[in-house]
Amino acid sequence: MKQYKLSFSNGTDKTHKTPRGSPREVRRDYCHKSVDKNRVKDNIYICTESIASAYDKVFGESVEAYNKKQKRADRKIDNYFEKLFRVNPDSVSAEKEILVNNNQQQSFYEWVIGVGNCHNAGIKKHPETAAVMRDILVEYGEGLQARNPNIYFFQIAVHMDESTPHLHIEGIPFSDGYTRGMSRQQGMDRAYEAMGFTGLRETYVKQWQIREREELKRIAREHGIEIAPEEESRGVTLTKEAYIELDNIKQQITQAREELAETSQQKDTVREQLAKAKRDLKLTSLKVAGKTSEADKIIAAAQAKADETIAAANEYFKTHKKEAKDENDKLKAENEGLKAKITENQAICNKLGEMTSLFIELEKIHRVDESNPENERLKNYMRNIKYPDGTTVFDGYQAAEEQRKQKINAVYSRFNTDSVDVNNRLAQRQADDEYQR
Repeated sequence: MKQYKLSFSNGTDKTHKTPRGSPREVRRDYCHKSVDKNRVKDNIYICTESIASAYDKVFGESVEAYNKKQKRADRKIDNYFEKLFRVNPDSVSAEKEILVNNNQQQSFYEWVIGVGNCHNAGIKKHPETAAVMRDILVEYGEGLQARNPNIYFFQIAVHMDESTPHLHIEGIPFSDGYTRGMSRQQGMDRAYEAMGFTGLRETYVKQWQIREREELKRIAREHGIEIAPEEESRGVTLTKEAYIELDNIKQQITQAREELAETSQQKDTVREQLAKAKRDLKLTSLKVAGKTSEADKIIAAAQAKADETIAAANEYFKTHKKEAKDENDKLKAENEGLKAKITENQAICNKLGEMTSLFIELEKIHRVDESNPENERLKNYMRNIKYPDGTTVFDGYQAAEEQRKQKINAVYSRFNTDSVDVNNRLAQRQADDEYQR
């Protein structure tokens, strides 16, 4: 049976090694020079949708649920596509090419699949074979979404307007179960994992391609087409089990490299410790052998620095000790002066207390009760009583009062006081006496 070559590429620009794809080109919003515009009508679109509509279908509910939990408006997501790629999904830029953000996420992924070439399945030279290839690709494309639940295919188209039939697939990978941010997020790695493909990226991508190739081969056989093995020049396609084994070997190599790096670090540490030990041994050897010139210089410099520091410290303490002693003597002198003043003030207070007590006693003895109505009658009575020498009893009373005043003055002289308050009290007393007379 005649065999036909199967091509299965991921739409990478071979020159720049960058992802390549354009929804506008797949829809034929614009046509490359290789496109026969008269045959554009023969293209078959299994599904076609704008990337803005696709993102809204896949992530719309998750965005809405996430925003309901946010209390701050600045944390809400207005548009998930624009958040990831800083471009409006309705813009020409979003539909023109694949966008890649700083996390290496692609705005979508594209694969191009074909069976045969222009020599054995060309649309112009072999129209019957090309029609069979078209039917194979259509059947394969119709089953893609069911086999890949974590890749939303928004565009699947069979192009019949170029040299050979080929299939364009454009999809958005996603997965659920995120605990930070939205519960559903975009990402190829976790999408493959959710569909049961594990290991390194290179491994699970190959596993996925093997599965899809096998499905395509099955469909082709049903249509009477045998897919040829891959050419040696492009490398031999391994089985799924072989890729898993290869992945295990790569992981073992990576672990061995990490262990080797750790061993190298330990080796470097040992080398540093050995070099330090050699330096210490060299210094000790120089000392023992009498070749101590270099070591002596180091020790002398250190000793000089230590002496300088000690001298500066002694000078500092000496200066500050004298200042502290002078300050202490000054405080002692002030303290003695305060004690003398306290003693003097205490003596004055004692003297004033003694005088106050004396005045109180004198007033008790000589106070005349002015409120007594008998006072004036008694004074008149004393004026009428005369002695044989002609003097009256009242004259004797006045003489006695004068002697009392002299005694009080003697008391004042004895205590040497110039108190204004005492003088005022004497003046007040004299005024009282005048009033009584």
